[in-house]
Amino acid sequence: MGQKFELTRRDLMNYALAATAASMMPRYALAQQPNAAWAAVEAAAKKEGKVVLYYSGVPTPRAAGFLNAWAKRYPEIKLDFIEVAGSANISRIMQESLAGGPTCDVTTNTMGVVDGLIKQDLLSAINWKSYGMNPSKEAYPTPYTLATHAVSYAAMYNTKKVSAAELPKKAEDLLDKKWTGRCGTWSRPIGIVTLIGIWGEDKTTDYVKRLAETKPRLFSATAAWNDACTSGEVDMVHFIPGYTALGPIQAGAPVNITMLQPVPLTLVYGIVPKMGANPNAAKVLLAWLAGEGSIEIEKAIGRGNPFDQGSETAKQLKGFELSSFDSAFEAEKAEYLASLEDKFAKILQGR
Repeated sequence: MGQKFELTRRDLMNYALAATAASMMPRYALAQQPNAAWAAVEAAAKKEGKVVLYYSGVPTPRAAGFLNAWAKRYPEIKLDFIEVAGSANISRIMQESLAGGPTCDVTTNTMGVVDGLIKQDLLSAINWKSYGMNPSKEAYPTPYTLATHAVSYAAMYNTKKVSAAELPKKAEDLLDKKWTGRCGTWSRPIGIVTLIGIWGEDKTTDYVKRLAETKPRLFSATAAWNDACTSGEVDMVHFIPGYTALGPIQAGAPVNITMLQPVPLTLVYGIVPKMGANPNAAKVLLAWLAGEGSIEIEKAIGRGNPFDQGSETAKQLKGFELSSFDSAFEAEKAEYLASLEDKFAKILQGR
């Protein structure tokens, strides 16, 4: 399986502190007091007139809300939104960059994935503080990455099949035999892997084995689990990215989401590839994604900033214990985390 890593008591304490602090952090707040240098970047970006964004997990039609918000804020800069599957996102950038470009100007992904591009020197370093901005250390862990949002993992349930009184409150509640044959889950157990931040590998592995005994139906795509839950084929799907339930809820389907204690949380970072054709527009878009545009994005597609106390995401997570990895751990242990994902997926498949 590769290297086994056990979280020490000190590691667990650090994660607990990080989770507690997350509920008290201010928003990423890039746009503090932009200076003349930033004004020059914006002017150059308007001359470029275009910015290309590779984005995953959101069908282009659902992106209309935040595309409109961007157009209203920066009408001089056309945002070319290109939907790219998360797994293909980074490999496409790598291939296009090594071929001499151009590639996208901005994309987002987790630190464990982005770290490969950093090591190959394919990303632009940006000194946001030189523009009069003051992102937090958590939001700006390296010169190449700026946090734009987070993915929290939740359970979506059919309100006709599951009553409020029956709803699970803790992840362990899903092990109750009453859920056997009634639930589904993502075939990529990323959310479950993230639980090792609090539980450690041994407890999480035992949990997955017991969860597999409830025979959850495995889904590989958002549309599949949304269709199954809204139609009542399954009563609940758990450990899915919470934002994926927004579409059915807005459409009036008989579904809702619930958060289970502890809540797995994954930070997502924006990056600027060196071989993008519009370097100034890239900076403007990334600043907007991480700052003033974050609320508009949340309204449109449900991906919010948990450190912005004005966001629905922060309100939703208030009072919950969060299980997450810091950027250094995620980058250093990327291979280990990938091996755990594969191990847990096989257990859920009954292998």
